[in-house]
Amino acid sequence: MVLAVVGVGGMLSQFVGGYLADTWGRRLTLVISVSVAAMTFMGLAYAQHIWQIVALAFMIGMTVDMYRPASQALVADIIPPRSRVHAYGLLVWAVNLGFAVAMVIGGALTDRGFIFLCFSNAAACAFFAAVAWFALPETRPTRLTKSSGFLVVLAKDHILTAFLVAITAYSIVFMQAFSTLPIVMRADGISPGTYGLIMAVNGAIIITLQPFAARYLGGFEPHRVLAIGVSLVGAGYGLAAAAASPQAYVTSVAVWSLGEIVVYAIASAIIADVSPPHFRGRYLGAYGFTWSAGTALAPLIGTTALRYVGASWLWIGCAITCAGVTVAILMLAPAMRMRNNPSDV
Repeated sequence: MVLAVVGVGGMLSQFVGGYLADTWGRRLTLVISVSVAAMTFMGLAYAQHIWQIVALAFMIGMTVDMYRPASQALVADIIPPRSRVHAYGLLVWAVNLGFAVAMVIGGALTDRGFIFLCFSNAAACAFFAAVAWFALPETRPTRLTKSSGFLVVLAKDHILTAFLVAITAYSIVFMQAFSTLPIVMRADGISPGTYGLIMAVNGAIIITLQPFAARYLGGFEPHRVLAIGVSLVGAGYGLAAAAASPQAYVTSVAVWSLGEIVVYAIASAIIADVSPPHFRGRYLGAYGFTWSAGTALAPLIGTTALRYVGASWLWIGCAITCAGVTVAILMLAPAMRMRNNPSDV
């Protein structure tokens, strides 16, 4: 239940974070979100009753991810379009590097006690807030709007909605790596420890190749590159249909990891390119919501598929879904290219 509450908070945070980034400003939203997160982690360290834990878990879900639309909008504000793929690629790389380090530090702190983990998270959030306040510029749009934002944008912008639906489908596929893949590997006799080692291949590929790929890919037409990335992810999951050994799963993970390098940075740059500056936070919040929704839906859809059709058809279904997403991206590309850097919705 607690994890579900965190997930609900994470989805809502994209609505709220995008709106605040457009109205209060990018830097102020960053500082407020992580500052509240720091205080929430400190409260969680001393929570004893279930209602306290649930309430604080919701606040953590709300505040920890609220920075994403603001940070992505800030990048789009200060980085010219031709360099955005590179910038977003480096942003993804930094997040993945931080995640890898956090796994090591978090494990060590958990052994010492939960309170140490909470306070270290609070300290990290406070440090982030200080750096954001003193080192980052404020890039609040000069044109402010009183419209309600996220839902209004989706209702008016059918091209954006179609693109986001496609990305949601992709994210549901991608998140199978963290929901159903360990279950399938376990059924194939692969231990959780070996699963961790196989997934380390993903981290190694991302950390090693992401900075170089981001710089190189920025010179190509983004929708075609995004389609190739989604296709690679589909091919990697398709290979899992025939996998039964650790070596085969390593090959599968390596292939979809190459696609992962492409997708997030390119998709972020595409959304930034089609968003009016005064709606940029909300557009990127809409994009962030697709990942939160995919994270929430992936375990439900994946485990249901495992139960009724089995692992092989689950992975084949993932490959077919990615093929459909690829077609959708290419079909939407002409209309989205015409919308680059609009002045209004």
